[in-house]
Order: sequence, then C-alpha cells, then structure tokens
Amino acid sequence: MLNPIEKAKEWYICRYRSRPLPTLFLTLMLACVVLAFPITLIWNEYIVCILGKMGQHVFMDYFWSVCDSLNDPYTTMKVIYPPFLVAIYSIIGHISMPYVTQDTGDLYIDMFNSQIPMMIFIILMGISIYLFLMVCRKALSEMLEETETKLFLLVMLLSFPLLIALQNGNSIIYTITFLILFLLGYRSENKWIRYCSYVCIGIVAGMKLSPAVFALLILRERRYKEFVLCGLIICVIAFAPIVFTDGTIAVMIENLFVMDREMGGSVNNIPKLFYFLAKDLNMPVLDTVGAIITEIVTLLTIIIMVIDTKMKHWKVITLAAMCIITGFGVGTPYLYMYVIVAILFFLREEKEATRENLFYLVLLALPIMLLMMDLMIVKVWATLIIFMTLLILGIMDLYRICKEPRHKESVDEEPSES
Repeated sequence: MLNPIEKAKEWYICRYRSRPLPTLFLTLMLACVVLAFPITLIWNEYIVCILGKMGQHVFMDYFWSVCDSLNDPYTTMKVIYPPFLVAIYSIIGHISMPYVTQDTGDLYIDMFNSQIPMMIFIILMGISIYLFLMVCRKALSEMLEETETKLFLLVMLLSFPLLIALQNGNSIIYTITFLILFLLGYRSENKWIRYCSYVCIGIVAGMKLSPAVFALLILRERRYKEFVLCGLIICVIAFAPIVFTDGTIAVMIENLFVMDREMGGSVNNIPKLFYFLAKDLNMPVLDTVGAIITEIVTLLTIIIMVIDTKMKHWKVITLAAMCIITGFGVGTPYLYMYVIVAILFFLREEKEATRENLFYLVLLALPIMLLMMDLMIVKVWATLIIFMTLLILGIMDLYRICKEPRHKESVDEEPSES
C-alpha cells in the first residue's frame, strides 16, 4: 500500500503527464506562497517588503476617488478616470456621506474611519474579488479538474498584483473581470454573446481607458460593422455620463496630460523610466525619447493586433497586456493584473510543454509571484522580455505577410508546362 508521500507523488506525475503547463504553473506559484509563510513567521516585516509601506494610504485609490468625485471632479480635483467610473464613485460618495462620523477636515480620513463607508467598500471589494475568481474558474473550467481549479483560484487570490490592487482599493479588480468576459465572448458564434461582450469592453473602457485597446481584436476577426457597433457602445457607456459631471471630454484628456508624472511610485514602464532618467541626469530630452519610444511600440502593437493573423490568439492578448503595463500604463504594480489575463488564455490554448511554452510560462509567472518590492526589477524585466519578444515575432509576421502577395503573383505568372 502506497504511503501518503508516494500517493502525492503519483498524483503529481499523473497531473503533469495529462496537463504539464498548468501543473508547472501551479507548482511555481504554490512554492512561492508556501515559502512566504515560514519567512513571515521568522521575519515579520516580510509581508511589508512584499506589499510596501502604505501607512495611512491603505485603500487610498477607492476613498480618494470617491471623495474627489463628489464635487467638481474634473475642473477642480483633476480626476483622470472616465466619466462612467466617476459617476459610480459619485453615487457611492453621496450614499456614504450621511454616515461619515468624523470631521477632522480631511474627508478621505473621515470616510476611511467611518463604519458604514468602510462597510460599503468591504462589500464592493468582496463582491468584485468573488466575481473575478468565478470568471477565472469559467475560463479554465474545460482545462482543469476541480482540485486544480481550486488551487489556481487560491494562487490568484494570493498573487502579488491582486493583493496590491486590494491594498489600494483600485478599480482594476472590476476592470479585469469584465475584460476576461469580453475576451471569452467576442469570438463566439452566438451574436448575442458577442454583443454582451461588447458591453463588457464598454464597461472596461468606462473604468480604465487603456484596456479599450483590446476592442481592436474585433477587427482581427474581420467583423468591421461589429467593431463600429462596439465603438459606439464604448462611447456611450464610457463617456455619456460626462453630462452628469462638471467636465467635458477635452477637460478629462487635459487632466491626463497634466497629471503627476511620479504617480504610482515604482519605475514599471518605459515613460516613467525615461522620466526619472531625465530628472536624475538633468537631460529633459530623455523624457521626449521615452514618449517617442512608447508611441512607436504602441503603434506597432496596434498594427500587429489588427493585421497579424498568424500570431496565436493568446500571444496577441499577451502583447496587448504587456503594452499596457510597459507602455502607456501609469506604472503602478497592480497593473500586473493584466498578466493574469495573459496566463488564463495561455493555459487555455497551449497544451504541450515545449521549450517556447516553458519560456513564456516562467516569465508570465514571475510578475504575479509574491516577491519582495526590492525584487520588482525581476517583474519589470520579465514583462519587458515578453513584450519585446512578441513585438519582434509580430514584426517578422508582418514582413512575411507583406512578402506573400508578391510571391503568389510571381507563381501565378509562371507559364504552365501542361
């Protein structure tokens, strides 16, 4: 009779043979989580080293956003969120205000320290995390068994970007849920499922502007009329609520360009890297160089997403995700939530443990592992390597696509020997 260790070994080998990539991914993630517990018991500051020292700024993105959306969000508070999210935060703020029990002169602190406003936040976060995990379950339900699915949801719950997003109380948790729903539905043969997915990407754009780039995947399917419909849905959901605020679309865009360049703290993307280099070296031209590089790689990403039909679906999704993180994202650590989206579709679509797949698997796992903030450079380089690799592959595909028509014409022009 096998002992428990041998049974576990046999179970693991069986799972690896049937599903090598999910098994290896779960092994890497669980090893990191398990390792964190004894380290925390020995060194209490380890969790602080992972999440960073937030002090009184815990949940700051939520409470500041709610407070800033109450009165003159665009003209006075210089809010950069789309009108859809500002309207939601404004409603939450007006519901919460009668229950603010302190008056220190700092509305954020007062709301943070009041019981009912905090309960509203906890309920919203609880629901959003539950929905996120259920969408992840749906995405992998056909690939994993129940035990593996539960382990996957556990490592997602304890992943670095989700913990950072929860600590900040950032709306990216809601955004990622609707983004996954869009990606699951936009290629469906059922027209109404596709239309519902367009509503989902409209909600995504209404919370964060940058992931609206995923709507370009509809053009990749050559559904041009539906892309126009999706664009209209995005405009209505994301921007129509501007009429209930004090601003205009032009004012919102202006706020985006004048926002604090050091927002987010960490150097996690190209524009911020060049900004700090320009500041430290006293070379303003480097800031312009960073902006140009960002515009170039963003344009290349868009072209590849639309034209390169040779690239695998999960790679296109990963390319767009890496562009948001390293390109035109704000640069905050919770942006690695987009890596989770890439991982979901990588595991959905790849089955074999080839060298290429193992390469991507390890690099995709690194940004969401529970590593200390001091090792943030590992996450940054992992995303940059994936981004540059996929960009190069996309450019090579575009070159082949450009050469193919000429090759076909030359073949057609050859006289037939018969």
